[in-house]
Amino acid sequence: MQELQTLHNLDQLKSSRFGRPDPRHGLRLLYWFANACVEFDQNGRMEALCDPTEEESGFKWFGNRCRDGALLPDVDATHYEVGNLHDDEELPEYVKRNYRDNYGASNKDRIIVSYKSGYFDRVYVAEHIGQGDFDHSHTFQISLLRTIKKTELTRFLNQMNETISIQNQCGRYSSLAEPQKDEGWWCTIL
Repeated sequence: MQELQTLHNLDQLKSSRFGRPDPRHGLRLLYWFANACVEFDQNGRMEALCDPTEEESGFKWFGNRCRDGALLPDVDATHYEVGNLHDDEELPEYVKRNYRDNYGASNKDRIIVSYKSGYFDRVYVAEHIGQGDFDHSHTFQISLLRTIKKTELTRFLNQMNETISIQNQCGRYSSLAEPQKDEGWWCTIL
C-alpha cells in the first residue's frame, strides 16, 4: 500500500484537485461533513455527530479493500464511507445539486472515516473509480476540518476556485449559499 499524503491546509486541498472540476460534488460533501458530522471536543478529538454504524446520513460500512489491496492504513477502528449520490437520499440538496445519474464524474467523490466509540479517528477523501475501486493517487487524509468549519460555504468554494455556473450563461441559483438562501442572479461572461 502506498503512503497517503495528509492535506493540512486549503492550498493542499486545492492542489489535490479533490472534488473538482464540476460536476463533481466532493467539496460540497466535505463542507457538509465538517459542519454536520463533526464537533471537536476539548481534547481536539473529532466527536461524531452522526452514527455511521446506524448508517445515519448515508454512511455505509467500508471494508478497506479495493482492486490493489487495502486503500487505507490498517487501524484499530471500523471504516465507513459516505458520498455515493446514487444510493444516498440523506445528503442535503446543495451537495447533490450536480448529480447526473448517467454521468460518472458527478459521483466520484467519497469521504471515508475510521470510527470508534463515538469518534472519528481519521478522515480521508477519495476518488471512486467504479466497481468498489478507488484511485490510490487521489486518496488523502484530511486534517483541515476545523478550517472548513470556520469558513462560510460560498467563501470555501470560491477559495477552491470551483466554478458556479455554466460559462457565458445567466440564471437563478440558490445552491452555493447555505441551503434555504436565495442569492439571486448569477452571470458569467468570458
